[in-house]
Amino acid sequence: MARAMNPVRRAEWLFWFFVAAIVALTTATILLDRGYLWPLVNVSDFVLYIGLAIMAVGMLVRRMAIRTLGNSFSNILTIKKGQTIVRSGMYASVRHPAYTGTLVMVAGIPLVFSSPIGLLPVSLAVPAVLYRISTEERMLTDKFGDEYREYVKATKMLLPHLL
Repeated sequence: MARAMNPVRRAEWLFWFFVAAIVALTTATILLDRGYLWPLVNVSDFVLYIGLAIMAVGMLVRRMAIRTLGNSFSNILTIKKGQTIVRSGMYASVRHPAYTGTLVMVAGIPLVFSSPIGLLPVSLAVPAVLYRISTEERMLTDKFGDEYREYVKATKMLLPHLL
């Protein structure tokens, strides 16, 4: 009889599966929609530059969030020994700014490729990130209890003052 996978481990596998799928779909979009691999940049393609700018902003937000976490950051859902709830920087108003940055990066993909096919990676990324957030929040609530519940009440999940 097969053993059930730990929910945290399942969330990890699911998240990385979606990351791989997004990369594969983005590559397929280049090849199928544009019909060529190089050059990717057409100087007259203004929408492409807007998409690249959006992706750069998302990457910057993600990097800043990871930097704020310092040694508490991990690609694997885990709570490290001695870890505390970070409430500084972006974490003062948003609980998951690194995921916000990831979603912003992915949102630029349809613009970069000027194609509705680019919406496919977005449609995969949103549920994957939301699932990972729910798993992470359960872990943090289990570990920190009322302290984390109070933090949840005081902050938004992804966007300050909105969501």
